[in-house]
Amino acid sequence: DRSGSMSGKSIHMAKEATILFLKSLPAGTYFNVVSFGSDFESLFQESQPNDDDHLARAVSEIKHFQADLGGTEIADPLRYIFNQKKLYSMPRYVFLLTDGQVRDISEIVTLIEENNRRARVFSFGIGSAVSEELVE
Repeated sequence: DRSGSMSGKSIHMAKEATILFLKSLPAGTYFNVVSFGSDFESLFQESQPNDDDHLARAVSEIKHFQADLGGTEIADPLRYIFNQKKLYSMPRYVFLLTDGQVRDISEIVTLIEENNRRARVFSFGIGSAVSEELVE
């Protein structure tokens, strides 16, 4: 989540958590980072192998992330992720780091439920004003 509500300590915590997640991925896996606000950006066009080069590039980019993408729109980035071609027979896991300050939480929950065969989604609340409804 790179929306404006993540400014200050929250964006710093989100960047550190994302880097920790990436460095903790098992060998032989693939990853991508999709950051979002009013719009969203994908670090890579498609998921990349978890190797030293791709990890170093991702960490370098993440360190420069700012809470500069406007409002919190989660549905479109999730649709984008769910519609990406699945690599081999690997399961897809989505780690959603957000303060959850969105207008229509029920839309997000329904979208995740409808796509639970495409990906497992784990949400993590960041900051002091987390929407408990979204991250439960």
